[in-house]
Amino acid sequence: MSTPESPLTNGQRPSMLICDIDGTLTDEHYGLHPDLPEAFRRLEAAG
Repeated sequence: MSTPESPLTNGQRPSMLICDIDGTLTDEHYGLHPDLPEAFRRLEAAG
């Protein structure tokens, strides 16, 4: 598990965790679509 000091979080505590439990966010190679991070930022900004 990642700690706040790990390079994975750049020393910050994550404010959200996104889980892809049914495979709708990833392709057949478990990669994310390149537009997903921006879509998540817009969702977060919208509240």
